[in-house]
Amino acid sequence: MNPLTDTSKHVITYGTGKSTTVVHDLGRGRFHWQRSVGPTGRPRSALPTTEVLAAAVAAGDERVRFTIGREETDGVSYELPSPVSLGWWLLNGEIHPDQAVDAVRAAGAALRRLHSTVLPLGFTARPEPVMDLVEWMDAGSGHGETRFFHSTTGERLGGLRWDLLRGWAADILGPPGSVVLAHGGFVPNGIVTNEDRSSVEVLTGTKLCVAPAAYDIGMFLADLAGMRSVSLFGAANGGPVLPDPAPLADALLDGYGGSPDREGVGRVICIAYLDRLRGYTAHLGWTDFLLAELDRVAELIDSGGL
Repeated sequence: MNPLTDTSKHVITYGTGKSTTVVHDLGRGRFHWQRSVGPTGRPRSALPTTEVLAAAVAAGDERVRFTIGREETDGVSYELPSPVSLGWWLLNGEIHPDQAVDAVRAAGAALRRLHSTVLPLGFTARPEPVMDLVEWMDAGSGHGETRFFHSTTGERLGGLRWDLLRGWAADILGPPGSVVLAHGGFVPNGIVTNEDRSSVEVLTGTKLCVAPAAYDIGMFLADLAGMRSVSLFGAANGGPVLPDPAPLADALLDGYGGSPDREGVGRVICIAYLDRLRGYTAHLGWTDFLLAELDRVAELIDSGGL
């Protein structure tokens, strides 16, 4: 049953080229999120089987829930405790990273439980963002800005780094190495908390996949680094600066129980950071800010993302 009524108040609409989110207030501290594919996004994947979804839900606890979206004609909807994500609060300066440490630590512990789940039989989906990035690296596919970004990235990184990154991505998409039931979208913008952050909900569903445990950890850490970099760029136009998010990175790893694979996490950071820049280009177009960011990707590759 759709929880929206004629009295459900529209709160906010936001998005990127990949997706659009429309939020309505349901009352009682709950909000209806409707997410649909944006103009540059790839077609939405279907939710996995009931067995896979049940395994994800079972990894939650009283504080942290893996909240499954409901498939609808024009996208996926969620009922959540806030109109915006933890990432939004951080990036807009509404909370300091220190205020989110406990919530992120709890989310890290829940992620460890998810990764400890026995893989449901027959579930073989691989991370779509990595598949999409590999396709782009091989063919320069995408809209005009991302094709230009493709050639600029190649020039800035050079052939050796390009091949190294392409190989790391291929390792995520197939053997060798052990794999887990991965969340696939475990980033600050996919985590929603109530006002005092005593309740944590992780948007879950279409991105569930099979990947090394390092994948979810590296994605989260790369997103933190990217958020910090974007906030520093925005500060030139009077925007808020995200303080050093290192306490959140530490909290995630503390909750998880340490890094599952330090080298693997570093490589995922490199891949995810570049993919974040590609999404930025598709949404906002080219800016010279991206040149410095590509130099940062080169430095990350040289250091293995560490």
